[in-house]
Amino acid sequence: MVGIVILNYNTWNQTIRCIESILKQRIKAPYTIYLVDNASEKKMPEKCRTLIEQNSVELIRARKNKGYAAGNNLGIRKALVHGCDAFLISNNDVVFEENMIDSLYLYLQEHSGAGIVGPKVLMPNGKMQETNLGCKMTLKGKYLYLLRKTPFRRKSMKFVSQFRIKEEELKGTKKVFGVSGCCFMISKAAVEKIGLLDENTFLFEEENILGCQMEQNGYDVYLLPEVSVVHKHGQTTKYRKAFSFLCLVESEIYYCRKYLKEPIVKILPLYLIRLCEYVWMCFKEKDYRSNVKKFVFQTTVKMWGK
Repeated sequence: MVGIVILNYNTWNQTIRCIESILKQRIKAPYTIYLVDNASEKKMPEKCRTLIEQNSVELIRARKNKGYAAGNNLGIRKALVHGCDAFLISNNDVVFEENMIDSLYLYLQEHSGAGIVGPKVLMPNGKMQETNLGCKMTLKGKYLYLLRKTPFRRKSMKFVSQFRIKEEELKGTKKVFGVSGCCFMISKAAVEKIGLLDENTFLFEEENILGCQMEQNGYDVYLLPEVSVVHKHGQTTKYRKAFSFLCLVESEIYYCRKYLKEPIVKILPLYLIRLCEYVWMCFKEKDYRSNVKKFVFQTTVKMWGK
């Protein structure tokens, strides 16, 4: 049985559209939808309440919004109790296309070495969303990736070409380091071995962390381009830009320290680059100026703390 975990925070209309796209499909595998409301400030509309009551949807309410990983873990825990042997993790700004769920589930069942599988992710205009994680994101890779939009971009071309996955490369199932966190399926066996999602990040770096965990525990990750979802990216964070950037920097520091085992002295230049980016944004947007102290304090604690 598949446990479909959908995370909602305030954007109820997106959640309704996501659930409806699942219910319209002819899914062969038994499934239950676990809708996790991550302590939304906005009231659930009646249409969403009706969807829950009339279909195989279980509502889980988080007492506090602790981020992407913690929210999804609430759904995974409940799905484990109910005997699910695979977990589809999905943003609520995703629309499912035909056969996607069955295809991912069947692949996991037939390939015991596969821990995670993901679909091709499309933008609303039908083009493939920029897809990364063709290889592992190392600290050196982060520095090279930052160069891609500078006069020194030639130095980064080799790494960027390995890291980015081009649509023309997707002629069939492709082994990758990681898949998009907006929608992927993970096996019960993998969850039991690596544990639940790492809750030490609020937002960002989840794909890199899962890729490292799969690598460390002997599981492979695959991208199945024959099935897809449509992703309306960034709807939950576009109104909280400074907060999102803070989450990015905190998660980046955590990933480099915890999973790449890099010393602080090597991470420091990356942090200083991010600090300069934040200062630059302060000249452009009030939201950044209003959160300077918070940014400096929290990122400093993350950088130098245990």
